[in-house]
Amino acid sequence: VTAGQDMDEGGQLFEAAMGRNLSNLYLNAAMVSSDNSSWASEVNMSRPSTLGTLHLSPTVGVLSGEDGTGGYFNLNMDDPRLGNLMLSRYENTSVSRFYYGTPSTSLSYSKNVGGVMLSYNYRNFSRSESQQVEVRWNYRPNGLWSAVSAGVQKGGSMPGSSDYTLYVNMSWTLDKSQASLRAAQYGGQTQLSGDYRKDFQDSYGTSSSGVTVNRIDGQNSLNVYGS
Repeated sequence: VTAGQDMDEGGQLFEAAMGRNLSNLYLNAAMVSSDNSSWASEVNMSRPSTLGTLHLSPTVGVLSGEDGTGGYFNLNMDDPRLGNLMLSRYENTSVSRFYYGTPSTSLSYSKNVGGVMLSYNYRNFSRSESQQVEVRWNYRPNGLWSAVSAGVQKGGSMPGSSDYTLYVNMSWTLDKSQASLRAAQYGGQTQLSGDYRKDFQDSYGTSSSGVTVNRIDGQNSLNVYGS
C-alpha cells in the first residue's frame, strides 16, 4: 500500500496491490486512484501446468479505469522437442491516464536444431507490423566466445513500412576485449558498422578504450571513446 501526491495534476494518490497463490492458481490485483476522479485497476490470473515435457503458462488479465475496460491474454509454452512459444494479445488498453496503450498482437517461436537457434517473431501494433526470421549460432573455440546471427525482417522500421531488411551480426569476446560487426541491406542501402573495445586493469581499477566505425549509403563516421 502506497499513499502520495500526484505530481502531474496535484491532489493525493493511493495505490494498493496484492498477490495470492491459490493451489497453483496465481492471482494478482492492483489499483491506483486519485482525488481527481482518475483511477485504474488490473487483475490477472495465471495457471502454470505441465503435460509430459511440455510446460504451459497461460495468463488472463482484466484492465479497468475511468475511460473504460480492456484486457489481455498471454501464453508461454516450453518444450525441449517442440521449442519455445510466446503469444500475447492486448485489447482496449487505454483505460485510464494511469494505464494507456494500443491494441497489439505478438508471437515469438524459437527452436534449437543441431546447435542452431531458429526463431520467428511477429509484432502487430495499431500503426506498424513486422515479421522477422533469424538464424543464430555460437562458436566457442579455445578462449574465444563468438556469436553469429543472420536474418530477414519485413516492416517495423517506420509506420506503414513494408520494405525488407537483410542483416548479419557477428560478435567476438575475449578475456579483456570485445568486437562486433553488423551488415544490413535495407531500402537499397547497405549499412555497415563495427566496434572494438579493450579493457585494461591495474591497481587503480579498470580502464576501457574503443573505436566504432559506421558506413551508411557512402557516408562514413568514426568514434573513439575511453573511460
